Amino acid sequence: MMRAPLESLNSVPSMFLLTGTIVTEIEALAILSGVSAFQVGAGGIGGAEGAVHLIVRGNREQVQEALRIAASVQGEPAFVK
Repeated sequence: MMRAPLESLNSVPSMFLLTGTIVTEIEALAILSGVSAFQVGAGGIGGAEGAVHLIVRGNREQVQEALRIAASVQGEPAFVK
């Protein structure tokens, strides 16, 4: 059903079935910097829609690395326009 042809009112692509491992921001920071993280907020306005607010815990070097990683991807353009 997900791959069946359909008519659409806009150019949004149809759904595709994908398999794999889901890695959230929390898992990514743990893998890349060794911190533990948990979400304390989400969403926003003025371009922050879809944002997450995290608290990270670890030693000083781990937390600084997590902050460096977050800063390196902050402000990326939208995936779909």
